[in-house]
Amino acid sequence: MDIEGSEWDSLPNIMDDGVLNKVKQLALEIHTYVGGWTPESFNWKMDLLKRLETLGFKKWYSHINPQCTRPSDHQEKVYVSTCIEMSYINTNFIVVV
Repeated sequence: MDIEGSEWDSLPNIMDDGVLNKVKQLALEIHTYVGGWTPESFNWKMDLLKRLETLGFKKWYSHINPQCTRPSDHQEKVYVSTCIEMSYINTNFIVVV
């Protein structure tokens, strides 16, 4: 799911309506700067990602996307990445034989 920042609006909806019960794997590109850098915004986003885990999704891969950058708020001539690509597997589909 690469929807340019709208993941934060979409994730709560797809979690609440149960559609993720049918999803075996989920790949996201999260945009960390959407909503700003406030502690409240950061905590809300982290809580949302933790909620994925309570639904059975376990992160198995993530990396920073170097193509998604913005100027640093704290240092001149420094750019920071604002996108992280994350892949999850739904452990509810794992069958142990």
